[in-house]
Amino acid sequence: MTKGFRREILVSILVIVGSVCAFGIYFWRVSGTLRGSADSVLSLNQTIVDQAQLSQVIVNLKRDESEADRSQARMDAVIPDEEQLLDFRSWTKNQATVHNLSASIEFKDRGKFRGGSDIMFQNASMNFDGTIDNFISFLKELEMGADRFLVGFDTFDVSRSASGYRLGGGAKIFFHGTSTSP
Repeated sequence: MTKGFRREILVSILVIVGSVCAFGIYFWRVSGTLRGSADSVLSLNQTIVDQAQLSQVIVNLKRDESEADRSQARMDAVIPDEEQLLDFRSWTKNQATVHNLSASIEFKDRGKFRGGSDIMFQNASMNFDGTIDNFISFLKELEMGADRFLVGFDTFDVSRSASGYRLGGGAKIFFHGTSTSP
């Protein structure tokens, strides 16, 4: 009976050890599968987050594109084409006459902005004779109220003349162009 009892205990211990080993192997494989599944879920979650961020970037780009289109349309409305620049001299002289000023305008060289833009500028030298009050109203009209031309003044020189004052200065008249020749 002791031999049978020892044998049963040995078989029971072997069954228990075998069960523990089988459970360990099974647990090791399942944990590896779970770890792989968890990594897949985390990777998929990161992909979803990345796609959501890309979607937001696309939405922002589309919004910015429409804003850029509106800004470009506003800029195109203010900056004339090169052909319209030919009217600047007569338009400015007419405006000077309206403000009781005599005017002389001489175009100089042209320049082009960097960055692939088609916006160019025509340098001009301008001289006006008249009173200070007329200069002020004329310059406000020319620089702020002109809806046909975008003009920026670089330099001013005011001096006394026989008819009151002489205003001389340099300016840039901006336009859409294709060449840089004067």
